[in-house]
Amino acid sequence: MAPSWAVLTAGVGMYGIFLFLIYYMQQTLGYSAVVSGVAFLPLIAMVVAANLSNVVLLPRLGPKPLVTAGRGSSAPASSARSSS
Repeated sequence: MAPSWAVLTAGVGMYGIFLFLIYYMQQTLGYSAVVSGVAFLPLIAMVVAANLSNVVLLPRLGPKPLVTAGRGSSAPASSARSSS
């Protein structure tokens, strides 16, 4: 039962992040709705690529290496984004 709550919480959190980033891009940065949507395409492409690769890698490696790799790859991006 706990993993399903974790997935639900992550999904709600991602939806909230997308919503407020769209607001930020449009209100603060002055982007149009189309430009804001296009700005999210690389993120969406990476999420799809990660999900498709996890379908193949999860049965072979198990969850621990994949979670470690995901956190390790997202940490530099997060710190680079917050410092700019």
